[in-house]
Amino acid sequence: MEIIFWCEFPEKTNWKLIEKIFSKENFQIELYVACKSRKEFEKYKKKIQKDCPSIKKTNPWPLLNKKQGYWFSGFTDRNSIDKLKEYNKLKIKIDLEPPYPSFDYNFFRFIPYGIRKFFQKDNNSNYLKKTIIGLSKKSKIISNEFPFPEFVANRFGCHMDVRKYKNMIINFIFYSTFLEHFRFTLRIYYKFWASKAVKKYKDKAMFSLGLIGPGIFGNEPVYKKISELRKDIEIIRKAGAKKIAIYSIESLVKRKNPQQWVRLLKNYL
Repeated sequence: MEIIFWCEFPEKTNWKLIEKIFSKENFQIELYVACKSRKEFEKYKKKIQKDCPSIKKTNPWPLLNKKQGYWFSGFTDRNSIDKLKEYNKLKIKIDLEPPYPSFDYNFFRFIPYGIRKFFQKDNNSNYLKKTIIGLSKKSKIISNEFPFPEFVANRFGCHMDVRKYKNMIINFIFYSTFLEHFRFTLRIYYKFWASKAVKKYKDKAMFSLGLIGPGIFGNEPVYKKISELRKDIEIIRKAGAKKIAIYSIESLVKRKNPQQWVRLLKNYL
């Protein structure tokens, strides 16, 4: 199994500490780092290369300001979508999610929010997809999406059928911590979806697991113990997937006994 990592807050990350932890396990990794521009990405990349040699490859994960939606979707304006073109010829993760809402994280508040967005007009879905397809001619792209049925994902302008494009793979967001008190039910859905996705996309399917630490909302539920991550990895492994991403490297090193978390992950390589 191949394991890569996301980093959403590189400006708050202790790269020397990450190097200390990963080098003890002789764990060489690939990383996608959040950035608002190509210039910002190059700045982070230079620092990471200096402070953390265990990260063998650093790639961009473009994000927008919150007012612009933070993630990319059919609701993103064209000028913001055009920012993706800065990353031409690079490996890139493109986060296809509905726009950042005006409330703190609450899973059940996302349901009416999603329904509203489903019935709103997404003016730039076609433009976003054309932009991504154009980029894929010279860039290797991870299309990062929620495990929604295609008719739902397409309505948000948040789905790419990566089977049609040589340089694209699809990553499904499998964060079992999202439903803290109903995780068993969510995992049943994930088991079904993972098997279906691997059968459909084969080696073009990968999956994000987490959360080890909170994301942009700051109050998302996270793993309470390492065994919860192990259960999620086993779901993906048994489905036949060969690649996973972990959210996130900066939160992993803030956990108690981070060496154990890293060791668990390395055991699946």
